[in-house]
Amino acid sequence: MFSSGFVKGLEGRAFFPEDDPKCFDFFMGWIYFGTLRVLNASTALDKIQYDLNPLSLYSFADKLCLPELMDLALNTYKNTYEKSNRFPRVSLVSDVYQLTPKDSPLQKFMCHCMYYIFVEYTSEDIRNFWTTEDIAMAMSLHKDLPIDFLNLMRSDSPGFPPTDPRALPNSDFHCHGEDEPCSQRPN
Repeated sequence: MFSSGFVKGLEGRAFFPEDDPKCFDFFMGWIYFGTLRVLNASTALDKIQYDLNPLSLYSFADKLCLPELMDLALNTYKNTYEKSNRFPRVSLVSDVYQLTPKDSPLQKFMCHCMYYIFVEYTSEDIRNFWTTEDIAMAMSLHKDLPIDFLNLMRSDSPGFPPTDPRALPNSDFHCHGEDEPCSQRPN
């Protein structure tokens, strides 16, 4: 960031007005302790709420090119959804597609969740939670979302149910390559 010829590089400072100040607090904790302090997640009122928005932290880490921190933020979502037996809301999937770069690991995880819900859940509760209108709106707002969704649908094995993305290893959605070591081991 600071080695470029841009103003940030010449002045040796950067401003992040769009980022949540709590991100810096969690970022400094990660630098000092090598892990995120516990992000208390409340699952009350049909919505998971955190002390910090993990999407803000993920976006912040992406700006600073910190894949390990991005992976930790993604793990926060994945592990919370797995433990609480919940899935992200359509609005979060839309926000992820708005705030992260194309083909980001977090987009991949959210799209896998959306696909799994779409194929596996037919209950009225899910239809009320994931309305057709909300899904259509998210897909119309983010051109990569329907493409990712359709590619995932086409890559799925016919006749076999999709795997619950919450049950997959965390590293399946991390920034590192398939054959590269994972900084977040064990799962």
